[in-house]
Amino acid sequence: MRTREPRRRKNPLRTLLLLALLSIPPLSCGLAQLPDPGGIRCFPSADGAVLEAGETVGVSFDFPVHRRSAEELLSVRDYRGPLEGRLSWDGGSLRFAPEPDYVPGRRYIFSFSGTFRDEKGSMREHRHCVSFHYAAVREKGAGLVSASPPPGSILSGDGEILLEFSSPMDPVSFLTGLSVEPKTPFASRWDGEGRSLRISPEKGWKNLSSLTLVFGDELADREGFPSAPRGPLLYFVQGDTEPPRLISVEAALNDPEALFPPVGGDLSHCLAFRDALRLTFSEAMKPQETRDAVSLAPEPPGSWHWLDRRTLIFRPQTGYRAGQTYTLTLGPQAEDLAGNRLAPVAPLSFVPRIELLTATLELAGDGLFLSDGEFSASEPRLISPPPPRWTDYTFIIRFHGGRFETREEKLAAQRGIVLRRLFPPSTPDPHPVGWSWPSPDRVSVTFSGFRPSPAAGGNHYLLHLRGGPEGISTGDGNMFPRSREQLLMTREEE
Repeated sequence: MRTREPRRRKNPLRTLLLLALLSIPPLSCGLAQLPDPGGIRCFPSADGAVLEAGETVGVSFDFPVHRRSAEELLSVRDYRGPLEGRLSWDGGSLRFAPEPDYVPGRRYIFSFSGTFRDEKGSMREHRHCVSFHYAAVREKGAGLVSASPPPGSILSGDGEILLEFSSPMDPVSFLTGLSVEPKTPFASRWDGEGRSLRISPEKGWKNLSSLTLVFGDELADREGFPSAPRGPLLYFVQGDTEPPRLISVEAALNDPEALFPPVGGDLSHCLAFRDALRLTFSEAMKPQETRDAVSLAPEPPGSWHWLDRRTLIFRPQTGYRAGQTYTLTLGPQAEDLAGNRLAPVAPLSFVPRIELLTATLELAGDGLFLSDGEFSASEPRLISPPPPRWTDYTFIIRFHGGRFETREEKLAAQRGIVLRRLFPPSTPDPHPVGWSWPSPDRVSVTFSGFRPSPAAGGNHYLLHLRGGPEGISTGDGNMFPRSREQLLMTREEE
């Protein structure tokens, strides 16, 4: 059964003293510091203290206390909110250790305020709230150095706002600490090591309206020091009437993680086999209308997508064709967010920078070399299959303009090297019995099945190196624009 304590007689003097203390103006955190008659000491005790490395935050009691009720009152927070940490008791002292540790130079708020119980169940009340820094003191946080365009300017419907700060900021704090009025979905992009913030609308600012950037108290620099700029920034939005322009068409590395960095604007000199095409417009465009207005002929397998509202990317899947002329056109249906049609753009034709393959042929048994321009399907070259079988002959082909680095590339190239018997047609074709690659640009192949020519007429064969889109090609797109063929005839049987 719970028993009530005897009713105590009110002390008028004590009542007046408490009323007087409650009338003291608020100190740090907006709370009054009350001297505690029951032996409670908080550390740090004074506002603005610097907590040295190894020192802890906590409360000490000179009387037995109900620990759970006391623990519920202790909190430490920074600009983001309460800290996670561990509470521990050392005799009558309650200590708090943050996990992870405090950040040097950051400002924190320590609070032990509210009602708790002592060990006998009597209610106690204490109010303590102070700020402190850890290991060092900073006088002020980062400041807003400039805004471009300056506040009070007129923004277009897709206008970008650039904010420059005096030191690196904490991007996470801007997720909740920066807002736009009227509420408009916007994108933010940081550069300059966290000193520059670019703000742009996802679908356009509301036309003929005022636009206000509002900064909350949550904003902080990279070291966690509160750094909210003074006051909001006000702009006026007015839709533009200027037609958008195509600023550039560039070759770009096909690297999504690096955001397709451009490598040059002369496509015939810069666009490699699997490079992306990067189209940049003068302002944000309507995605579907603009995409429908763009065409590439002939268009290799690939995909188009928007890197941002101003940048359209084409990613080839299998690569461009060596020696092929491509033409990029943009129709008038491309529009910016205000509905302005794209300024006229002349068709752009280019040939990707992919070196064509050439080859030299060595007739190993006869010490004869043929350059790329000496291949002939009508002038036969005599070959002498060696004894004792008189049926095998080795050809060495050296490629120029590309290399076959992988096993898959080499196997595909081997399938493009074919030997056919032309006359007499009744006998079977020679077949390969051995392949070797002394280097990535050189292959040696031995065919078996030749027959010495009779005195009455020659045995003719045709060596074929397949060219064109389905022919021999490297992984970098190097290929024969046309097939190479060499007519062969075996010598007479001795």
